[in-house]
Amino acid sequence: MAQDLLSFLERIKKERTEEFVVVDDEIDPAHAISATVVKLEQVAKKRPVLLFNNVKGTSFKVLTNLHANRQRLGMAVGASPREIQKKFLEASY
Repeated sequence: MAQDLLSFLERIKKERTEEFVVVDDEIDPAHAISATVVKLEQVAKKRPVLLFNNVKGTSFKVLTNLHANRQRLGMAVGASPREIQKKFLEASY
């Protein structure tokens, strides 16, 4: 089933609430976004989707880590984590 980005994000928020983190504090895009991702992975052992709403120097939001685990990647392509490779191989033909 085809889905757009906003629908996919809503699905993650609904089905995997703990994996969607919104950061409203101002963040410097030069190093702080990457540092946040790395620290969450190394220290907290988590790979949530991160939405930074207040990025210094821009009015744009930053979304990262969308497919940082096999469960979310599977959700995106309509397959279980074990079926992802098969799904990609089928799509290449």
